[in-house]
Amino acid sequence: MLTHQIPKFGGIAVTAHGRTGSSWLHALLASHPDLKLIGGEPFQVGYDYDKWESQNKTPASYLKHLCESKPIAIKYMWPAYCRFNIVTDFRKLGFKFVHPYRRRLLDVYVSAYFHCHKNLNRNRDQILINRQRFEHFVKQYSHVQRKLRVIIPEAYVVCYEDLRADQERVLSAAMDHLGLRQACLYSDRQKILKRSLPEMIVNFAKVKDLANRIYNIEN
Repeated sequence: MLTHQIPKFGGIAVTAHGRTGSSWLHALLASHPDLKLIGGEPFQVGYDYDKWESQNKTPASYLKHLCESKPIAIKYMWPAYCRFNIVTDFRKLGFKFVHPYRRRLLDVYVSAYFHCHKNLNRNRDQILINRQRFEHFVKQYSHVQRKLRVIIPEAYVVCYEDLRADQERVLSAAMDHLGLRQACLYSDRQKILKRSLPEMIVNFAKVKDLANRIYNIEN
């Protein structure tokens, strides 16, 4: 009886903090002809995870099933619903990791703010940023970045701002690093924040200086 062998290369796992362009990068990589897109975030969203876990499926068996026919591109968000053993399961199946991040911390915060406050219109409304909440957010964000680099030191790091500035160059370098053949990658995902930060933040001047100081300290 013949058994199907799992490919040596299981796929790409995009591991990231939220609001860092991870969905966009995931979609771009998943458009590669040698990869299969796995939509959603099965290891983040509690309902999906618990649903298949209740059927006595382990993370390893679930991943194995997903990449049986073809290497996959999957997104694994941090820190929500994180399960550290999943990283080991990814490695055992030959996954390579990509970690997107953003240098402009104020952009991350504003994007997260509008994401959490569904009653606000990101194309029209302005927000007043609370200094203490922003500082707490930045510390938490920086902590996650450091933690990811420790837990997955082999991850290929992609800066969102660099990807926006020169998509072709950044993706070409990523494909080389990940061992993928060069291909044209495409995503129709749109930029979420279409207005400039001064248009969106009432106290922009103050928080901009604060963001710069915190970034210099954290880095």
